[in-house]
Amino acid sequence: MILMNANLGMALGALDGSTLEGAIQWLEGLSPAVAYASLIGIAALEYIFPPAPGNTLALGGATLAIAGAFAPSLVFFCLVGGSFVGAMLAYAAGRWLEGRPPMHWMEKPIVASGLERTRAFYESHGALFIAANRFIPGLRSFCFFGAGLFRMPAMQVALLGTLSAALYNGLLLLLAWQLSTHLDQIANLIAPFAVVCVAAAILFLWRRKRKATVASG
Repeated sequence: MILMNANLGMALGALDGSTLEGAIQWLEGLSPAVAYASLIGIAALEYIFPPAPGNTLALGGATLAIAGAFAPSLVFFCLVGGSFVGAMLAYAAGRWLEGRPPMHWMEKPIVASGLERTRAFYESHGALFIAANRFIPGLRSFCFFGAGLFRMPAMQVALLGTLSAALYNGLLLLLAWQLSTHLDQIANLIAPFAVVCVAAAILFLWRRKRKATVASG
């Protein structure tokens, strides 16, 4: 564990702008066992500390797997397993906070109102939010924290979160395979793809809310 944390620290400090080339070089310098452990750790850390360069290291691991340096199946399971661990830690933090007496600032009208609206969102669209989480940059940790805070069933959260991570990382490996000679194109495709997914989710929710409003009117 100490060795893995030390290597994760080196990763966060040595990636120089979180470049894909830097991630590949860093992973190449590790033994396979430490590299796999680092992929698990960074995939989990991304759900707890969103600025962690999880996508960059995942891309580096996928690229090296396609090149034959790592086993593609192990890279896949490490990334999915790490995502599961990080997601459920964030979920557990939400459940822990939910079980404690409300803090003073949470009882302020504007905060209480916001929490109620968020609760209503989770009750109506929580499953969709969890299923799409891996494609929504920057919101993953809040997604699972909120699921715990508003008491979504743990089994549902675990299954949908794992499915989302499996789909995302499967697509990542597929992209690495298709574009293995064009590494920059892989990195450039991820952000637009995520934006399209977020836009599609927002459109879906807006249309659903509009239909509900028309039906109730």
